[in-house]
Amino acid sequence: NYLEETYGILVYQEQVMARVRQMTGCSLGRADILRKAMGKKDPVLMKEQMDWFKSAAMEYDFSPDIKNDTHKQQIIDRASYEIETFSRYGFNKAHSVEYAMICYRNAYFKTHYPAAFYTAILNSETGDPKRQAILIRDMLKHNIQLLPPTINQSNAEFTMTDTSTVRFGIGAIKNIGQRAMETIINEREVNGEYKSVEDFRIRIPATMCNVIA
Repeated sequence: NYLEETYGILVYQEQVMARVRQMTGCSLGRADILRKAMGKKDPVLMKEQMDWFKSAAMEYDFSPDIKNDTHKQQIIDRASYEIETFSRYGFNKAHSVEYAMICYRNAYFKTHYPAAFYTAILNSETGDPKRQAILIRDMLKHNIQLLPPTINQSNAEFTMTDTSTVRFGIGAIKNIGQRAMETIINEREVNGEYKSVEDFRIRIPATMCNVIA
């Protein structure tokens, strides 16, 4: 059985192709057309292929246990649903070991080094604030504190301050540009922390940081 090694669940693209061939009697090449449609994530193309699959499966005698056309249609509808669900994110068998290792390592770091894990993953999502918000909620749920951004403590990116605390990065603040961020941090490194709002305004030219200044 092509699903035996994955306990009856579609996991690999090759298994989808095996199911398509089993239920339609088509060639390997024809099954591969449907596989390619899944990879392109094109809903119109995917619908065309699934319509073909349903039609071809209804015409093919793929099981001696089918009672009638209604029973056959139910089996085909369920198989189609599983294929369409799989197509949202499926991969080939050759990639399974790599994905498994990535999942295992991330799970290990999240369990044993949570603050470092969340710091790294938040910094990897700098271009996606919505994704960062999801990660922050998960981080707080796992009892990792998030300190607010501050011009005297924050760096450009999120930083781990101790084993249970992460500091918000200046670069993750909305509408803070690269030039402003670099100016704030460089000035602090050269001449020390900012002593007050007035001190900040004096040391950071409005032309370099006009939104804050």
